[in-house]
Amino acid sequence: MNERNLEYLQERLYFHGFGNQLEEALKKGMNSQKDHFELNFKGKFERDNKNDIVDYKLHFSKSSTTDRYFWNHYQATLHRQGEPDRSQEFHIQKGNGISARKAYQLLSGNAIYQRYFKSGAGEKPEAFHSWVTLDLKQKNQYGNHPWNYYNQAYGFDLEKALKKHALPAMQNQESRTKLLEQLQRGETPKTKLKQGNQEITITLKADPRFKQVRLIDETGKALKMGQSEKKKQAQQEEIPKKRRGRKAGVR
Repeated sequence: MNERNLEYLQERLYFHGFGNQLEEALKKGMNSQKDHFELNFKGKFERDNKNDIVDYKLHFSKSSTTDRYFWNHYQATLHRQGEPDRSQEFHIQKGNGISARKAYQLLSGNAIYQRYFKSGAGEKPEAFHSWVTLDLKQKNQYGNHPWNYYNQAYGFDLEKALKKHALPAMQNQESRTKLLEQLQRGETPKTKLKQGNQEITITLKADPRFKQVRLIDETGKALKMGQSEKKKQAQQEEIPKKRRGRKAGVR
């Protein structure tokens, strides 16, 4: 068995959120010298005081010319009480791919902000980021859901979208950074929203397709932007226009 290959694959599994629970099974699979082998992993995720279960099936293949093994892809299947199972195949390219937790978020209908590498760019390919979702209403002939990508050119600015709402968390650097990172990971964090002289608890969900962040109240209903928030948004959009006007000599 190629020890360096083993260490590399163990590191990649840990990096993608599978911990070290598969180390012994990985060794056994590699020692078998089979052309292909699979490992099974079960993930548990808490949601609304309930547990969602995700079964992962990881696929490995042996090189046709050396003793090295490659981790090609994994299949994730979400089991949620009262709902049909959802499944998707996630590919691993040059040791990089979507983590186990992000796969769960995608199968839950959430958007993630993912790093990718341009193909054919040599040993150190150029990295870029894109928002990603799965179209859970459709499947192809292989049983996978179509992917939707929203790169930088698409124009979704998460921080700008959040600033349209009266969120106290956005006034503090630490809480603002935490909120941004949670949404980029596909999470739906709870936070406070100012409504007049009161603050209410809401849930946030990134929606790159419509270049917005959805606000959901404690009953699960989507909140519409109030008049005060619309006024704030209009004022924010007006400031750049005034600045451009001054530069052009407009009074």
